[in-house]
Amino acid sequence: MSGANELSIFIDESGDIGAYDPSENPISDRYYLISLVFHDQKDPINPQVQYLKNRLTNDDFISDTIHTGPLICKEPPFHEYKSEDVFKILKDMLYFVKKSPIHYYLIKIDKSNFTTRDSLRSVITNQIMDFMNHNYS
Repeated sequence: MSGANELSIFIDESGDIGAYDPSENPISDRYYLISLVFHDQKDPINPQVQYLKNRLTNDDFISDTIHTGPLICKEPPFHEYKSEDVFKILKDMLYFVKKSPIHYYLIKIDKSNFTTRDSLRSVITNQIMDFMNHNYS
């Protein structure tokens, strides 16, 4: 479609959607997080992407992707990184987010308030729909 705006939406989640019951599962996640990143394709981010790639190359980072969980926990491929190196990468990523024409929204749900998956799913759906209706309708 010619001349139409295109909105890219990237979604990531952290935690599991199962019940929070530390007595039954001591490593169950109390919180379920969903992050949504919005980028209107008419606003280019090429300069910010190039800047980030250059910074990471200068820091001897060779991968095309950065997964922050393994980065923070120093899991492969970051297991040999020093804390200062991890901090540099996180700082470069923060600069990228601040300088890019993107918007983001985080949904944080305390699973201890819900007894069923259906009630949790319902809250997630409602929060996403409320956000979209207030910001993109």
